[in-house]
Amino acid sequence: MGNLLRYNLRKLSREKSFYITLGINLALIMLSVLVMVVRNHMYTSDLEREYVESVLRPMLHGTNFFLSSPAQNMFLMLTGIFVAITVCSDFSQRTIRNMYARGYSRLSCYVAKVLTVVIALTVAYAVSMLVSFAATQLFIGDIDGDFGKIAAVIGLQYLTVLASGMFILMLSMLMRKTGGAVASAVLAPNVISLVLLLINEIPALEKIVLAEYWLDTFLQSLSTDAVSAERMLWILGLSLGYIAVFFLIGLLPIRKVEV
Repeated sequence: MGNLLRYNLRKLSREKSFYITLGINLALIMLSVLVMVVRNHMYTSDLEREYVESVLRPMLHGTNFFLSSPAQNMFLMLTGIFVAITVCSDFSQRTIRNMYARGYSRLSCYVAKVLTVVIALTVAYAVSMLVSFAATQLFIGDIDGDFGKIAAVIGLQYLTVLASGMFILMLSMLMRKTGGAVASAVLAPNVISLVLLLINEIPALEKIVLAEYWLDTFLQSLSTDAVSAERMLWILGLSLGYIAVFFLIGLLPIRKVEV
């Protein structure tokens, strides 16, 4: 397992898609900062200033801007694209077949890939949040409030990122084709949200907002430190459950399908 993980990490260090998607995310963070600062200073009339105070000012609060960074800058979609590319490359480049030929078990190869994805997502999230923190402090405003709750919100965001990554990893293991997996990374989360919203149109289910229990809404809920404790507990339980389910489903094809 150790050799497999080291091999995957060396491969990750040379993975262009990781640096490209991370670079795009960091650029989007800085662009969002620039847009907010410019918009805050461009309105001069009374009506425009009222818009700033009622709409932009809450967004310009340092804490809210910082916590909303992953949701506002397509972090899940960009990291999903990377996960799809790196998982499917093992199949397209026949890397996985070589691993099997060397005597490594399919389970070991799968777990090593999962750990590599987790490490990559951890690095990407940490770097993005550090850049967002610095940009917020410099250009938007101080991050203040209940720092214990802010830390809890950040922890839940990280858990959501892992759950989303596991979802794309599962789809990539099932498809094993880069094009389809990348398309799924971009479309599948939103399509599922739309389907859940349509299901809510059924009269018998209209009182239950099913979309709130899907990953796509978690980061939106965690974009402020005003999120309720009940919602945070739901996100914690559902994220852990999604990670376990997606891990097990992704494990199924490696035992049945020849590479």
